[in-house]
Amino acid sequence: MIQAHIAPSRPMNLPRLTKEEIQKSILSLIGLVVLLYCYSAFLLGPLNQARTRMISAAADGEEKLADGKKTIEQAALLEETARNSHERITMIDELTPSGAPVAWLPPLLKSFFAADQIDIGHVRLVNTMDLKQPELAAYAKTNWTIEMPRADFLLLGLSIARLENERISSKITGVRINATPDKPEFQSVTLWLAMIAKK
Repeated sequence: MIQAHIAPSRPMNLPRLTKEEIQKSILSLIGLVVLLYCYSAFLLGPLNQARTRMISAAADGEEKLADGKKTIEQAALLEETARNSHERITMIDELTPSGAPVAWLPPLLKSFFAADQIDIGHVRLVNTMDLKQPELAAYAKTNWTIEMPRADFLLLGLSIARLENERISSKITGVRINATPDKPEFQSVTLWLAMIAKK
């Protein structure tokens, strides 16, 4: 058997530091601490503050950009609404004969319903109201009642739908139907009509 012989280790002789070298080491250590403090206080601190300000400014910029986009969208929507309103006013003007509605609406309604074989009786103006929008100051909302002594409700329904589709300034706001005892296939009808027209 082979036996390995291990020599006992001797303690390494570390050089002894002199008092002057210890003082230099301590001063170097203090200098390093001061350098790290100055680096963090005078360089990192302002850099972090500048970074925080830049992040805040970027967030404000994004918020202003989002507000700007929203304002542009609202302006586009307003422009589209104004264009639609102008087109509607033009259509109302084209559909409105000259003169007071009391003069032209009753004959117009009689001929309109006569095309669907419905005879109407009285057409009466109930009231007139000015519109609140300043751009519609030349127009008023008028409410009317239309009495029909005899009408077939199926034909009448189709005729009302045609009236609201063809005359966009008019809308039927109410219908009252009463059965007639002598002719059950016909009904007596009262319609309430709201219409926008020039004053």
